[in-house]
Amino acid sequence: MTQPIKVLRLFADDGGKSRFETVDWPLDLIDFAPPASPLYVSEMQAARQFALLRLPPKWTGERHPSPTRQILVCCRGTVRVTPSL
Repeated sequence: MTQPIKVLRLFADDGGKSRFETVDWPLDLIDFAPPASPLYVSEMQAARQFALLRLPPKWTGERHPSPTRQILVCCRGTVRVTPSL
């Protein structure tokens, strides 16, 4: 059984401008961690490196291009990301 999750994707278009789009990322019900019950899990993705960061409350950064491809997961609070104007 497949159940997609909606993901907000920020990407650079052919002109180099950043844009948002909503995509459905497929999750399949699998025995991911037996004996636990089956879970909806995405296909595994390759990763060469990763970093974790913590933003202090009320942190504000200047507009900048992304230094590298990133996946953003906000565990608490909110983050505002603005694409190209």
